Amino acid sequence: MNLLVILRSAGAKFLKPLRRMEPAGFSPAQAAEIRRTLEYWGFSQVTSLTNLGGRASSNYAFHSLERDYILRYYEGPLTYLLYQLKVVRHLAEYNFPYDVPRIRYLSDGSEYLSDRGGFWIVYGFIPGHPVTDLFEISRAEEVGALVAKFHSTMTEFSLGDEEGNFVLPMFQTSQVVQALTDPLPNTCGSKMSRMHRKMLEVVVNRYIQLPHAEISAVMQLPKQTIYNDWHGWNMLQNRQGICGIIDFDSIVEAPRVVDVQNALSYILISKKEPSRELVAAFLRQYKLSCPFEARETLFIQSVMIDRMLHIISDIQRESPVDVTRVELAGRMVRFLHWIVRAEKLSRWLEDEAVSI
Repeated sequence: MNLLVILRSAGAKFLKPLRRMEPAGFSPAQAAEIRRTLEYWGFSQVTSLTNLGGRASSNYAFHSLERDYILRYYEGPLTYLLYQLKVVRHLAEYNFPYDVPRIRYLSDGSEYLSDRGGFWIVYGFIPGHPVTDLFEISRAEEVGALVAKFHSTMTEFSLGDEEGNFVLPMFQTSQVVQALTDPLPNTCGSKMSRMHRKMLEVVVNRYIQLPHAEISAVMQLPKQTIYNDWHGWNMLQNRQGICGIIDFDSIVEAPRVVDVQNALSYILISKKEPSRELVAAFLRQYKLSCPFEARETLFIQSVMIDRMLHIISDIQRESPVDVTRVELAGRMVRFLHWIVRAEKLSRWLEDEAVSI
C-alpha cells in the first residue's frame, strides 16, 4: 500500500520547509544514503524527509525548494516497474482527467536509478486526502465515473510485444482453498477468530461449487490493463471531489469486470450492511462512460468471491502479524458470508443486468 497522503492529513513535518534534515522512521545512515540518492536527481537542498513505509515498495516524502516529492524504492521485477511507468505516462498523455504520479526524470532522461537489485523513482507529490466515505451514494457515483474513465483511457493503451505477460491468474481454486484452510503458525491467518473461520467454511463451500461454464466465460472475456486496487487510500479527494489516484503496484491485464467488482467490493464493505443503492449508484455512473454487457454484470458476484478469497488467502500467509490486515480479512469474510447466505447481491445484479 502506498501511503502518499496519510502524513499530509496528519500535518506531517515534510510539508513544511525545515532548516535541517529531520528524518523520521529510519536511521541517520539510511537518511544519508537517501540524500546521496536524491543528489542524482539534482536535489541538493532537501529540507525534510519522512518514511511513509509501504507494502510493495518503500516510500519517502521529502521537501526541496518549496515543493514536495515522493521517493520510491521498488524491489520487484524491472519488467513490472516499466509496465507501471508506461501506464502512468499513458494516463498523463491521454488526458486522463484525474491526477496521477508525475515522474521526475534523471539528467540523462532515465526514469529510474538501479541500486542493489532495486530501483529508485521520484514522483511529484499529489495534494489531497484519502477517500474515507465510500459508503456515501454520491461517492459511489464518483468512483463509478473514475473507474469508467480509467477503463476508457486504457483502451488506447498497448503493451506491444509484452501483451499477455501481466495477465491476472484467476479461479485458482485448489491453491486458494488450501491456503484458506491450512493457515501457518505466527501468520495473520492464525489470528482469525473462530467465528470468521466458520463463516469462511461456508464461503469456501460456495466457491468450489461455482459453475465451470461461468468461470470459463469470465476467462474468455477481453482483457485490458486494469487498476485492480480501488480502496479509499489509493484515491485522493479535495473539496471538489475525487481528484487523483496513486499506487500502481497492482495493475494487471484482466477483464474489466475484475476492476468493477474490486471497486464495488471496497464500496460495499465500507458499510456494516451492504446497500442496493450503492450498487446501483456505482454501476449507473460506470455505464454512462463504459459499455458493460448484461452478462458481465451477472459475473460480478462470482469474480468477487474469487478475488476476495484470493486477497484473504494472501493476508492469511503474511508474517509478522498485522492487526489491520487481520481486521480487513475479517471484514471481507463477513461480507462474503453475507453474499452467499443472504443472496441479495445476486438479485440486485440481476436487476441491474436487466436495466442495461
